[in-house]
Amino acid sequence: MSDVTPVLILALGSIVGLLLFVWFVQLESEGRSATVVAVVASVMLLEAVLFQSQNDVPTGLFRIPLGQFDIRPADVLIPVALGARILARPPARRISISAGLWSAFVMWYLASGITGFYSGNPVSEIIGQMRAMLLFAGGFALVSGMDVRLLVSDRFLDILSRTLLGVCGFYFVMILAIGPIPLALGPASIPQLGGLNADAATIISVLGFVLLLVEFSQPVHRRNRVIAGSAALMLPLIGSQAASLLALGTMVLLAALFAVGPRWRDRVTITPTEFGLVVVLALTLGGLGLTVAGQTAEVAGHVEDALGSSEQAKTSRLRVLLWEDARDFIAEAPVLGQGAGFRQELPDQWPAPTTLVTSHNVLIDVTLQAGIPGLLLFLAALLSSLSRAKSAWRTARDPRLAMLVLGTMIGVIGILAKGMVESVFDKFRLSIFLGMLLSALIHTADRINDPDATHEEPVSPAAAPSPVATASVPGITAP
Repeated sequence: MSDVTPVLILALGSIVGLLLFVWFVQLESEGRSATVVAVVASVMLLEAVLFQSQNDVPTGLFRIPLGQFDIRPADVLIPVALGARILARPPARRISISAGLWSAFVMWYLASGITGFYSGNPVSEIIGQMRAMLLFAGGFALVSGMDVRLLVSDRFLDILSRTLLGVCGFYFVMILAIGPIPLALGPASIPQLGGLNADAATIISVLGFVLLLVEFSQPVHRRNRVIAGSAALMLPLIGSQAASLLALGTMVLLAALFAVGPRWRDRVTITPTEFGLVVVLALTLGGLGLTVAGQTAEVAGHVEDALGSSEQAKTSRLRVLLWEDARDFIAEAPVLGQGAGFRQELPDQWPAPTTLVTSHNVLIDVTLQAGIPGLLLFLAALLSSLSRAKSAWRTARDPRLAMLVLGTMIGVIGILAKGMVESVFDKFRLSIFLGMLLSALIHTADRINDPDATHEEPVSPAAAPSPVATASVPGITAP
């Protein structure tokens, strides 16, 4: 690509950013913050679906180089959206304890950029990690300004279910029938269209999981939503990444534990047995479809590769070696850490060139880069958030809000379970989504736990359609 093209793309992006700012200001002035959040989230999801890795995005519309920095859609959309909100209406004067703890963690982590610079860490790595943390904070702030009750409205659930059906259908066709293909479209080129990455699989499966839990709190279960949520949960099975399967397994296990608890029957209109029947039916139909298409062996191979291949065994061994080496680096700088941009040498790579990598563990990464105080702030903010969510789950009067707070809480834990073997805060896609999810969790819990908020009427769902009972699963109706 010529040197002129990035300049033209940057100019075009500036114009688009200005137009979006004007539009977002109008939406915020009209009280339609949810639309702004939906636009930003949709673009982020599109970027994750089109490009398997955030590091392999070619120069063009989705990556504009600017010195040692490159501009991504999130770098424009989130600041523009937050700026529009500040201009349209003043920010909230009061924040919860959990939100305050997350703010303190972000500030301490950002200070590690100074430590990293004076420690001689690569500037490009420092910028990358600072961007991911700023986008985490931006995603958190963006969701905090909307009415979380809209997340359980029929309009939102219908939009989410259609989006998940479209994305999952696209992946199933591309992976099981066609295969990833490169597209050369100039500034919008895509190296592998249809390739499923671990980040996209995790994000989509978490959204599907939340959709299912909220839908199961409805008096009538709409078939399209159940199908969409089930398809999203099955998506990691056709990938080859153990991390996304770890997140999925964690979420399913936690849901099973809550399902046998005393509050489950007060919150949902489906019993654990009926929920199990839905899961078995979805897996059976999916297995039959794969058998007819002759793809059963291929999917089984994907799961086997993700869990037990020699490559995965080698990767797991290298992770353990990295974690062992990390103890020495933490001991060298326990208070300030090694600073942002710090990387470890990947062991046992001789005669290959030395490779610098993160520890592939979110807790170790935070400790390495921001020291033990950074880790303590992270754990304090997380435990405070989960404690608020658990309290809200027990006391919520609106079953839909109860299941929303449960779904987001389990989704956060699932992502952090994935973060035990991956570097969450090094991936801006996961950082943004985690920030949004935490914000939805905290503000839903705050609304439930706030005595004044609990007396407010929830968003009224649209009138339910005439129920058409399905032949196999009770309680599920046609869309």
